[in-house]
Amino acid sequence: MSADDRTPEQHMADVAAGTLRPLGKLQPELGKLSEQLRVLAELARVNRTAAPRERLRDATDAIWTLRQELPEFVRDLAVGLPFYDIEERW
Repeated sequence: MSADDRTPEQHMADVAAGTLRPLGKLQPELGKLSEQLRVLAELARVNRTAAPRERLRDATDAIWTLRQELPEFVRDLAVGLPFYDIEERW
């Protein structure tokens, strides 16, 4: 089936699969990055450096969203689409 022949639902299923693949590949690196930022935030706390600590906390929260919430949201959306087989695509 060519891209032009797809229904909007099929297109959305393809986009969801294309989103989940890179998110899955990023999981290990995001975990390492999150841990490194947590250590830096702790150092900033020990050194009483408020502004960088807050930014590091915000960055850690954003990474958590990428690791946990975003893939779950995309999966939930995709599973509701016809033509989507999560086991086949991810």
